[in-house]
Amino acid sequence: MMKKRSFLKTSVTCAIGLGALPLLNGCEITMKPNIGLQLYTLRDLMSTNPRKTLEHVAKVGYKELETAGYSEGKMYGLDFSDFHSMVTDLGMKIVSSHISFKDLKFDWGRVLHMLQETNQKYVVLPYLGENERNLKLYHEVIALLNEKGAELRELDKVMAYHNHSFEFDSIDDVVPMELLLNETDVDLVDFELDLYWTSKAGVSALDLFKRHKNRFSLWHVKDMSLEGDFTEVGNGVIDFQEIFDQAKLAGMQHFFIEQDQSIDPQESIETSFKNLEHLF
Repeated sequence: MMKKRSFLKTSVTCAIGLGALPLLNGCEITMKPNIGLQLYTLRDLMSTNPRKTLEHVAKVGYKELETAGYSEGKMYGLDFSDFHSMVTDLGMKIVSSHISFKDLKFDWGRVLHMLQETNQKYVVLPYLGENERNLKLYHEVIALLNEKGAELRELDKVMAYHNHSFEFDSIDDVVPMELLLNETDVDLVDFELDLYWTSKAGVSALDLFKRHKNRFSLWHVKDMSLEGDFTEVGNGVIDFQEIFDQAKLAGMQHFFIEQDQSIDPQESIETSFKNLEHLF
């Protein structure tokens, strides 16, 4: 366990602000960054009792949220303003939302209204269905990201794309993730790097940071067990210390703890939060 959690052994002494500056040894901590949570981790609980679930999230200590509950003009079945008030009353802030390709394309007006009502900065395309993944679709996605990115920049907001491992699987000798990074406008489209899925694909996050500087303003922070399964941050094999050391190179502004599957989601977000706190 100690080997797997080696990042917790390192004493991180750094000046790090809410904008997620790099972790530089030799400096003193001036303030801790806000640890965010992707609410997909608690999706079942959010669908049955969002208020009670959010109360638990706030009690753990999370300050920033990314949502994954937009549907037909509502957020987790609630009006945008009601959901936003619920979050802010608990001392938290909505930073980002996952919005499907379909909703980005066909429900854009209501999505924009939601972004404005909830005062959030980022909208993220989170997933492409298995039967949809081909080069033609990826080119459609690139065009859509650039189009929506241009509109969002006018509103001081940001369009981003979230990866899984399949974006690193070649299609006709083309790696979709590299296509997305190279063909989207660097001034209009950012990326949300999922550290688990990137590691699962056998790809180095540090290499991506070096080759595509300042493109990864959002991160999903989740860990991988020795067997390659999901586990709480700090209980697995991913070296978050070296990754966070390169936060400035990546352009990271916000990060969200997430775990796709867990036996007890509420306990999971507590464990990951406590373990990640040690990193700072």
